[in-house]
Amino acid sequence: MTRTLLTIGLAVLTLAVGLWTAVVASYNHQRGANLSTLERDLEILRAAGDQAEARAAAHVWGRPPEEATPTDEPAAAQTEALHP
Repeated sequence: MTRTLLTIGLAVLTLAVGLWTAVVASYNHQRGANLSTLERDLEILRAAGDQAEARAAAHVWGRPPEEATPTDEPAAAQTEALHP
């Protein structure tokens, strides 16, 4: 009788842990998808900001046009590199 109760208890505990693990894994998967979407949106905003900075820097008086072309670096980094 005791062995049967212990076996049933262990089976129920194993099932509960398995279900809890599945719920947590599903929750983590959804959080990862949300984080990926936010990261993609942030990259788009940063790229748009860098492009806007490059366009604004292209209109600065006294700067040759070849220095004002956008590159992989943000415009602020380009300006700091040119004017230490």
